[in-house]
Amino acid sequence: DHITSLLSVKGPGGSELWAGTMRGLAKRLPSGRWQTVFATLGLSDQRILCLQDGLDAQGAPVLWAGTEKGLLRLGREGQTFLTEKEGLPDHRVYSLSRTLDPDGRESIWIGTRGGGIGRLKGGQWTHYREAEGLRNLSVFCFRETRTQDGKRWLWAGTFGGGAFRL
Repeated sequence: DHITSLLSVKGPGGSELWAGTMRGLAKRLPSGRWQTVFATLGLSDQRILCLQDGLDAQGAPVLWAGTEKGLLRLGREGQTFLTEKEGLPDHRVYSLSRTLDPDGRESIWIGTRGGGIGRLKGGQWTHYREAEGLRNLSVFCFRETRTQDGKRWLWAGTFGGGAFRL
């Protein structure tokens, strides 16, 4: 199958490998076989474009998956599908990243095709577009860097607009 993204997360039995594919979401079992997960999700478009791990408010693991139709969140309470109605800047989610504040609070960053960047922190969305200095609204990758003095920066790679520092 066509693999679009890979993610290794700590699971109950050790490391778990997840794959986003053009046919959905798959998980590698301890036996070495792959289990397809997408069939139970009811998505109209099964393509998974990007993956990111995170934590819920109680510290339990969450898996985020970006699709052409929105953002899928898989956690212990089940699945949630987010679109513009829930705060996404655009439904085409092409990149994901996770950052932690010095106090340990998590942010999930969403790069979209044409809608700019969304940041989910504490249940609230913040959008980054031209007014915030983004030169192109299609964001295809993120990378966090640290300076010698420990300051952290999140960079977003855009389609034709260069790199943008958040």
